[in-house]
Amino acid sequence: MMQRISLFVVVACAVMGTVAGQNCTPETTFTEPFNAWQIDKFPALGANCTWRLNVTNTTQNTLQFSGLNLNPTLVHLLVTTENDTVIANLTDSNGIEVVISLSNFTKVVLQRTAIAGTVTGNISANYDTSACSFTMTGSRGLIKSPLYGNQLNRTFTCSVAVTKPQDTDLFVLTFTGFSVSNGSLLVTLGSDTPRTLSGATLPDDILGTSTQDSFNLSLNINTNVIGQNFTLLYQTADSDCSGAKTAATAAAIQVLPAATQFPIQCYIQLRASTGNQVFTELQLSGGEALLGALDSLIVYDGLSRRSPMLGTLNSAFKQFVSTSVGMTIVGELGMQARLANISYRADPVSKVVTVTKGVVQNVSLTANMTATQAALLQFNGDGAMLRITVTGTLANSASVVTIKNSQERLVFSFRSGMALFPVTVSDKTARVSAMLNGTDTVNIEVAAVDADCNMVYTDITGQVTVTTAVDTRTSCSIAFVPDQSLMTQLSLRVNLCATGNLTVYDGFETGAKTLATITENTAVTQIWGPTGLRLVYSQPANCTNQIVSASYQSLAANSACGNLSQTGQLTTPNNPNQYPLNANCNWALPARNTSWMYITVNAPVQLQNTHSVTLLQNLTKSLAMFNASTTNPIPDIVVQNVNLSVAFNSAPAGSGLDMSGSGANITVRVIDCGATLNMNATGIFGNSGANQTMECIWVIQVAAGNSTNPNIISANLSMTSNPTADNTLTVKDGSSGRNDDYLPKLNRTILSRTNYLWVRYSYTAKLNTKPLNFTLSYSTYVCLNVCKNSLCMHPDWQCNGKNDCGDWSDELNCTIIPTPPPTPPPAPHTDDTKKSSAGWYVFCILVGLLLGVMLTVLVPRCVRHVRGRPSSSSRSGYSNMAEDA
Repeated sequence: MMQRISLFVVVACAVMGTVAGQNCTPETTFTEPFNAWQIDKFPALGANCTWRLNVTNTTQNTLQFSGLNLNPTLVHLLVTTENDTVIANLTDSNGIEVVISLSNFTKVVLQRTAIAGTVTGNISANYDTSACSFTMTGSRGLIKSPLYGNQLNRTFTCSVAVTKPQDTDLFVLTFTGFSVSNGSLLVTLGSDTPRTLSGATLPDDILGTSTQDSFNLSLNINTNVIGQNFTLLYQTADSDCSGAKTAATAAAIQVLPAATQFPIQCYIQLRASTGNQVFTELQLSGGEALLGALDSLIVYDGLSRRSPMLGTLNSAFKQFVSTSVGMTIVGELGMQARLANISYRADPVSKVVTVTKGVVQNVSLTANMTATQAALLQFNGDGAMLRITVTGTLANSASVVTIKNSQERLVFSFRSGMALFPVTVSDKTARVSAMLNGTDTVNIEVAAVDADCNMVYTDITGQVTVTTAVDTRTSCSIAFVPDQSLMTQLSLRVNLCATGNLTVYDGFETGAKTLATITENTAVTQIWGPTGLRLVYSQPANCTNQIVSASYQSLAANSACGNLSQTGQLTTPNNPNQYPLNANCNWALPARNTSWMYITVNAPVQLQNTHSVTLLQNLTKSLAMFNASTTNPIPDIVVQNVNLSVAFNSAPAGSGLDMSGSGANITVRVIDCGATLNMNATGIFGNSGANQTMECIWVIQVAAGNSTNPNIISANLSMTSNPTADNTLTVKDGSSGRNDDYLPKLNRTILSRTNYLWVRYSYTAKLNTKPLNFTLSYSTYVCLNVCKNSLCMHPDWQCNGKNDCGDWSDELNCTIIPTPPPTPPPAPHTDDTKKSSAGWYVFCILVGLLLGVMLTVLVPRCVRHVRGRPSSSSRSGYSNMAEDA
């Protein structure tokens, strides 16, 4: 006999009353073909109550018990034959059980143990000798095969028919247990041909159609095999999103309902032809998951919901591939709106592969010239990691091989033009999806390992230590992959064994630029990879060093380079510390109509190799460049402010390891007028007198000349009045605003110390103020005398008693100034006359000495000054900028 447990039955059993403290009748006999009774009284301690079923002319009796829930310590319930052979022990059963007795005499025995205690319960019992057949109506329930015990050399048949209450749904039959090895179970849906099931393998789920209102089960058992049984869960599912479907090579779509009036179940069974696997993809619109907490979606690897689970809606996977020809998808959908499709197809290439340690698995994929070859490969390993090596050809721009972990997190994607290198997934499961076009062919080699040195790092930041002792490998690849729009910043320390080498590549392309080739132990402060970095090293097999110790970080390129400060300061990354290698920064300078840009370098520029800082116009035209050969200090620059930017580039040469420096510290400022006047022998400029606030800077440079006759600047300054606090004119002796000031006066001629002059005019317009009108004309002055340090020696520097050259060479071959003798001690006091004479004597000596010193210094100087002038017009009115005020 078979049994159905429904929600109603469970509730009904729960509310039945119980009677305690009364005893059942010791002996009761039934002789009718069918009857029923209640077991609500129990035997005394150590006693029994027996119900004897003695029905003549019968060979099969079907007994049904409901409400079973006994305390096995206090009471036992048995169904036996006439000679007390146990057919079924119901002591530990719960709910409903059906028992088949294959004789005309059967006993039901209720035994009370000798253990004291209160026994409660209310069991409904009935029997029927006419047939083992049940009919019921319901949309969900559990059907269990009957118990028949050890009754050999007999056969029996039981059947059950179930009708659904709603004809719009379809039946789904799921076996949760099955073992019918000496007999059969016939399953009939509607008027279809019966399906015969037997054996010990769990059958596939059976799905009906919306027109099949009922199903029938017929069980035929030969009792020579003891314990044959089955358990079947039946339910109904929405016919709009459920059914058994065939997966073909062409993709098909199953649409999930957008909204329902009440929760529904979708049950999809996908079956492919032999030699194919089922490939599904969940396609969602409007979000990454179905809306609402009531929704769930489970994908099973097989044609039954008892098959292993491939994933759920809440898992990271959106693509699934079965290990066989079948896949089952069960959805529990709430009433809210959703937009979701399930695409499915039969795939002869996609598969799930089991990888054991020590055994390498290979899967080859070849594109179809007329269609895209798409495949999903899932590798399940028995180690801590899976090493995946992709080889072959990815020439087509649309081809891609993507590697992900079990949480669907991207590890790496290989595309056309990229180098193919080993990738290790730190997971027991790895998923490789391939999309091949044209004539592309790849081979995917997978090995299960517990540790490996071929690693890919995708975190925002982290620390890495790698050794080649793992798996006795002598060559490894380490990839640092930033998120999109980010770059990788890497600091590393290298500890190579003898003959080892490490190469750093800029990105992952086949022809990626070599950033460094390291053959010795060293440290790299920082190296940047705009799209990521890849390290490849080789070592002898017996090397156990920690080859690479590194820290990495993903950064936005703009934030890594830094921005122009509010004060106009701009520095290369990490300044004043060492700048990173392979940096490429560009800073746009502030723009203003009809303006000029003043640029000054605040500290000595330190650049190595071919690294440079460049002032650009329109991003391409170089106006000034600083590099390793640039001489410090660097002159200030004034240029017209039209699409200006500053670029810093520290791209390494690639052979060996480039050195680094502190870079540059620059200040920029928008000004109203000015210029860099360079390499012109003469010139003139000034202020036109416009009554508006302004700042103007001019940097004058003439040709440097040579070491024998260097050039300096002779400038004539003409002003209408002296500068004021709001009307300033500053001239500096050199090429930068950091040089010493010279306070100009009316109508002065200036000689510089070098071939540069720096001039700044600033005016703050106020009521009752006027701008300063001035004119500065300049020309190249050729030095006739040179200091030993190659500085131009001005005519008035020689023998003036001052170190104007800086090395005292302007004071060589000069007349020695005598040192005055010490003052004699005062004479002893005698009388008033002697005292008066002695005082006059001392006074005369002092006056004489003073006159001698003045004649010795001034007369030769005047003579030299007159004889050394080429003409009176060229030598009058000079002002030495280095001279004290």
